[in-house]
Amino acid sequence: MQTFIQELQGNFFLRSPKQTTPTLLYYVVRINNKKVRLATGVKVYPQHWDKGKQKAIISPLYPKLTRINNSLVNDKIEEYLKRFSKFKEYLCDNPSEITNGGDLLKSFHCCPEKFYHSVSCLGPLPSGTLAVRSV
Repeated sequence: MQTFIQELQGNFFLRSPKQTTPTLLYYVVRINNKKVRLATGVKVYPQHWDKGKQKAIISPLYPKLTRINNSLVNDKIEEYLKRFSKFKEYLCDNPSEITNGGDLLKSFHCCPEKFYHSVSCLGPLPSGTLAVRSV
């Protein structure tokens, strides 16, 4: 089976999008034709969720506490996106592990410090230099 690491992507979904109370936010990634569903541990009101932008809406019309809660949701989203980017870099350095992609992704989100990567195969950064990182 072919896998294109650069094409791996995930999306955030609400557990109960028709609910009127806060609902859990999940990050879902498809790896090797299997869905991997990761609970983010944060909740958002469905009416405050922008599905297209994949972000919680922060509006001056919302109460201060709602804006703070939605900011926390967006911070968690950024954290997951950064971890997923590092996961893809790890797969580039360790392509033989793609067969364990789902379990590996769960472990990576749980304990990213266990994984080491030094050179990314994801290509040049906008400045034109290769991505080289050590953790």
